[in-house]
Amino acid sequence: MEVRGGMPKSLAIQKAKLRKRRELRRQWLGNRIDWRKLIFFVAIMTTAAAVLQIFILPYPVWFLVPPATISSYEASNKTTSVQGNLPVERVELFQPVDVSSLTNTTKVVEEGKPRASRRRRRRRRVKTKQKPEEPIFPPPPPRVVTAWQRYVWSLPPNEALIYAKKEIENVSDVTDDPDLYAPLFRNVSIFRRSYELMENILKVYIYPDGDKPIFHEPHLQGIYASEGWFMRTIEDYRQFVTRDPKKAHLFYLPYSARQLELALYVPDSHNIKPLSIFLRDYVNMLAAKYPFWNRTHGADHFLVACHDWGPYTLTEHEELVKNTIKALCNADTSEGIFVAGKDVSLPETTIRNPKRPLRDVGGKRVSQRPILAFFAGNMHGRVRPTLLKVWGDKDDDMRIYGPLPVRVSRKMTYAQHMKSSRFCICPMGYEVNSPRIVEALFYECVPVIIADNFVLPFSEVFDWSAFSLVVSEKDIPKLKDILSAIPLKRYLAMQTNVKMVQKHFLWNPRPIRYDVFHMILHSIWYSRLNQIQLLQQLGGGYLVSRQQEENSRATTTSVCFSMEESQHSEPPIDDAVKPEGYRTRPRFEPSAESYNDPRICFEEMHRYKQACLAHKVKIRTSWKLLRGGAGTPDDSVKMGDAEGPFTQMNLQLETNAQDIIKLTGVTICPKVGGQGGKTVTGTLEAHVNGFRYTTFGAHPHIDFVCENVKRAFFRVGNGRMLPLLHFQLHSKIMVGTEETQHIKFHPEPTFVGQYDDHEKSLENFVDGVRDIWDSKTE
Repeated sequence: MEVRGGMPKSLAIQKAKLRKRRELRRQWLGNRIDWRKLIFFVAIMTTAAAVLQIFILPYPVWFLVPPATISSYEASNKTTSVQGNLPVERVELFQPVDVSSLTNTTKVVEEGKPRASRRRRRRRRVKTKQKPEEPIFPPPPPRVVTAWQRYVWSLPPNEALIYAKKEIENVSDVTDDPDLYAPLFRNVSIFRRSYELMENILKVYIYPDGDKPIFHEPHLQGIYASEGWFMRTIEDYRQFVTRDPKKAHLFYLPYSARQLELALYVPDSHNIKPLSIFLRDYVNMLAAKYPFWNRTHGADHFLVACHDWGPYTLTEHEELVKNTIKALCNADTSEGIFVAGKDVSLPETTIRNPKRPLRDVGGKRVSQRPILAFFAGNMHGRVRPTLLKVWGDKDDDMRIYGPLPVRVSRKMTYAQHMKSSRFCICPMGYEVNSPRIVEALFYECVPVIIADNFVLPFSEVFDWSAFSLVVSEKDIPKLKDILSAIPLKRYLAMQTNVKMVQKHFLWNPRPIRYDVFHMILHSIWYSRLNQIQLLQQLGGGYLVSRQQEENSRATTTSVCFSMEESQHSEPPIDDAVKPEGYRTRPRFEPSAESYNDPRICFEEMHRYKQACLAHKVKIRTSWKLLRGGAGTPDDSVKMGDAEGPFTQMNLQLETNAQDIIKLTGVTICPKVGGQGGKTVTGTLEAHVNGFRYTTFGAHPHIDFVCENVKRAFFRVGNGRMLPLLHFQLHSKIMVGTEETQHIKFHPEPTFVGQYDDHEKSLENFVDGVRDIWDSKTE
């Protein structure tokens, strides 16, 4: 046995193993779990979790049931209130809400909790941004249809417009309308009556043609948002929209000038002609597809464009510029495109968040407005650099900046500056319009408008001097003197008027009466009524409007006029020189009983239409075209007694081609149909004893001799009505497939500006015929 260190080897190994076992035991005992500490730790965590529930959840731990109430916000919106000690399940039966909404909006009254606990809960609660309170609109009242409404709805579109014009001219005074503040208006009685008629009569047809994004896709954000909000509102809010174009009083071109720029404009090209060509082609497509544009040459169509380029994108189509009602933010009369009285000035509104268009609306009272005048913005245009040069950093009362400096905006934001200023300077930028005008009204600050040749929005309705100041560009150095000279009493009245006019410039998520959508639509409606007045002053009046309705079924661009209409083309005759037997067209004047009894209304309307049909106006013609020619009619057929088509004498053609008087490029009415119903033009020739009309196709020529001509008239064009050559025959002849005693020739222009050229050609033709036949009679 081997001995190591005086000890056997096996014994030494056993002792070593024993030492290792003891060492492992000490390590195990040193690392064992302290169950008391673990239980204490779990108790602490459980208590902390319970306390956290008390602080976060709207109610304390589950076994406590405090009295529950509903917040004032919910009560104001007609939410059922709950009182008393009820379980949570019963409360949710009245108002089911989730936990997150309760933490933000519900005020819980707890009883029995110590004050310190509530104080700690308020300190530890996470501050979250509350959602804005969306305006809740009451449901519309049930609509009661009156006999008067049934009557105006039964009128054809043109007669309804004439009726509305007459009602506005004979309006009675209004003194007690709670919805309208009289000091704001030029004539509150006229506006109220016109607005009521618009609500009951106006129907707009929206063309479905056009692809997105340029058409039917509104742009709702930014400084050009007004056109998009109008498009969205009129397409979604169907009160004024009709699907039947024959019932429409106005036709809407549903395009967005902003979307047009984003889709077609090449950045930095400085060329907007492609945009104008695109709109020209679109209008030509509508004119070829529908008859509505051609019957008025666009006078009953309107567009809404808030982009600065809006007027300039219309220049490639002359009728679009001259005739269409244009609602433009860039309402500059010096450009020659916007016409005051016919076109509409559109308010330019900045919408930063389409979901919250009414954000930050409102301002401070006068005592909290220490700044006299304020402006901040980019330096472009001709007015702003001058304004900054004269008043920038010159006077503490005149806070005039370029872009608002950071050092200033840290103390007071742009909106806070406007809410703290008495006057907000609104100078023009690149164009005369500026979104600061509407911003000033939003923040209840009196706007000071500096833009020459600018037509203010809704100026036909509002008296802008009651709530704003208009300063000429040359008076910028005198700006402080002008503002300081306003007495406090007048300023208080102006600031009150700003608050009252504010609702007329607000875009509401759902339109309400007298808001900016209805005001824009009313301005377009009022402009259309003014056109009716203009036609009456030119002598066309009711006849022109009625003819537009009769031609709504036409599929060509030709305009045919009856005998009475050709006579009405001249200016009205003074009373002193009216011929004997001259009578004016009868007017429809309903009696008081007709408003309540639809049968009486129908009888009066029937009598009125019968009077119009029987009415013939005797008026002097400008000059007589033809004199009776020599010759004897055919013995076999007596003039004026033939029952069928008139068997004419043979037309003697002029042998010398140089002596033939020709009128080219004219259309005959009744029309000679072309392929697909297209209008056919031809040439009218004057021969020895009559006329021949030939077309550029396979259609047979049309001859009529002078013996069969009873009367002939020449009507001079007046810019809205075509020049016309009208022959009235003794007996009917065949024109195409129709028998007629009236043959009319008129030019076929492509735009209004060609009227003058065609009128000259008609005059030359008439003069040539007169000279030849005068020489024959002599």
